[in-house]
Amino acid sequence: MLILLQRTYNRIIAELQDYLYEWGGMIGQHEKSLCADQFLLDRRHTASKQETSYKPNTEYLNDVLVREWYPNRIKLVGMVHIHFEYPYPSLQDKRYAKEIYDSIMQEDFHIIIFFKEVNKDPQLFSFASRYEHGVFDLASEQIKLIKE
Repeated sequence: MLILLQRTYNRIIAELQDYLYEWGGMIGQHEKSLCADQFLLDRRHTASKQETSYKPNTEYLNDVLVREWYPNRIKLVGMVHIHFEYPYPSLQDKRYAKEIYDSIMQEDFHIIIFFKEVNKDPQLFSFASRYEHGVFDLASEQIKLIKE
């Protein structure tokens, strides 16, 4: 289960809801916090309505992790990005989730889909990264919101 601070949830919704194409960011958790309490919107080299998948700016995101998050004891707990057609991870999402999960070597890593249907409020869907019988997978999970 992804436990997320209500303020962080609201910030994710507010920052992503106006994008008309694939976009995303990182979710983090300070070591003294009981829930995910950080969100950083990605900066991309390019972005257009023609893009059909989220391509993180790994140079920028890794720089923030190394220079800001890790020294301030904030760990990466997930990546969030927009989907317009379906509220579950694509094959590409699973590939990059596995790469990240394998590189950070921690149990609690989540892929969060910001699902945006026309004329409806956006919703977040979370998927936990895990190995089951030696095979990497993303399992649907609940998001629990915590008020401050």
